Amino acid sequence: TCSHASLARALKNKDVTAIEADIIMGQCTTTTTTTMTDNDENTKLLPIMAHPPSRSSDLNLNDFFRIILTAKALKDNNMLPLNSDNDDNDNQNQHHKGVVVLKLDIKEIEAVQPCLMEIRDSILSHNSNCSSNLGNPPF
Repeated sequence: TCSHASLARALKNKDVTAIEADIIMGQCTTTTTTTMTDNDENTKLLPIMAHPPSRSSDLNLNDFFRIILTAKALKDNNMLPLNSDNDDNDNQNQHHKGVVVLKLDIKEIEAVQPCLMEIRDSILSHNSNCSSNLGNPPF
């Protein structure tokens, strides 16, 4: 399961150039997101970062993208060195681009449409709010 803590560690580790994350519909233990799908009258499901059989995570897809896109924007603007652990060799770090591959593994068909909508919305939102996010790293 991809959690807030594991994602933050990956983004700070200079050796990590790819992140693979599994997505299922489930309960987010820390969410305030409104992009949820009714499963029944008492249960709300949304795309979360988890691997079956788990059905809960502290990281939903919306937050995952917000963190990744904000970290990328900060890195691109030289405001936050992604993968800042082990900064012993400055020349080596100048050539390191941080996370360059993001692989999303959607584990169930019910998650495809909500994931595609979330991807679209996250990118559109990030592009329109990029400058306002630069001062507030999400991790």
